[in-house]
Amino acid sequence: MTTAMLVESAIQAGLTLEPGDDGKLAVRGPAPLPSELIEELSARKAEVIDHLTQPGGVGVARPAAPHRRCRVCQGGLQPGDADGAWCFSCSYFLPRGVQ
Repeated sequence: MTTAMLVESAIQAGLTLEPGDDGKLAVRGPAPLPSELIEELSARKAEVIDHLTQPGGVGVARPAAPHRRCRVCQGGLQPGDADGAWCFSCSYFLPRGVQ
């Protein structure tokens, strides 16, 4: 498995990978963390950090935010301020906490 594939597997498992100071790799995600994946990330920590920090690298690997749709036109919602989100297409405002 290539390093890119390992990072992608971690993201698909819901893990966030963040290179830290002094060669550390922070791994966060929903419990329980997949033990085989954690073992592989630990064994190849230096490679993963190099992959994340190389020029053009992602820096921090994290799962994508769930995509929400507008209730009015089914268009994509734009992240808004603390009160909610605006629809890209029809400018409908979705109050925070409403799914």
